[in-house]
Amino acid sequence: MPGGIGIPVELRERAIIVPEPPARAEAGVGSEAEVAAPEPSSFAARLQDLVSETNAGERAAEAAAASYTRGEASDLHGTMISLEKGEISFRFLASVRNRILESYREIMRMGA
Repeated sequence: MPGGIGIPVELRERAIIVPEPPARAEAGVGSEAEVAAPEPSSFAARLQDLVSETNAGERAAEAAAASYTRGEASDLHGTMISLEKGEISFRFLASVRNRILESYREIMRMGA
């Protein structure tokens, strides 16, 4: 793969998006009300979102396959794309999990 780490570019970009801090009004320009800061996003919340998205993708893939199997849908290409998206999403989640575990083990070795 062009990225070199085996994760599709689309998924890598989605996984590393970091929200920018809100823009502050310059002194004397605009209103004096402060821009509301976005709610802090913890690592656990981002991980939970990734798990939820992966689960939703898997369910959509299963629904598409079941619909095609029952003869309700005739779009084989769309069904296969849905199945592959679910598979890629699951592999990405497994990769993230493995890296988290590796990092945890490395940190535990540092303390010893």
